Amino acid sequence: TLSAAAKARARGFSVSRAADGGFQHTGSKHPLAAVFPQEADRLNPPRLPMGGDGDTLQCAGYGASGKNDFVLNATSVYRQVVDFADPGGASYVVPGGASGHPDSAHYQDQLPVWQRHERVPMGRGGGRA
Repeated sequence: TLSAAAKARARGFSVSRAADGGFQHTGSKHPLAAVFPQEADRLNPPRLPMGGDGDTLQCAGYGASGKNDFVLNATSVYRQVVDFADPGGASYVVPGGASGHPDSAHYQDQLPVWQRHERVPMGRGGGRA
């Protein structure tokens, strides 16, 4: 039988196309999308192309989808950068948003920021932790 790599090559897979995100995509599914399939388009975040693997800063794991691509099945769930010389400049991002409610403005608002490897400022309250 053909290995998974041989099958991928036979379907047109190339390392250069994979490296630029041409084969790898996010594929998050909201837990309620299976219960309410008529709402899946509203509940599930959009599929976005992305690069990365287990040996890069864009740490990610993929599984073959059967559609000549690879769907993200593991990634970082939180990125944070803090320069201790300038803690006021701290930033973070999550792959999706800060809310799990699909009607919230913060449901998927960080997904494109996360895809571009950018971050949002980390606000600090006036109090001390």
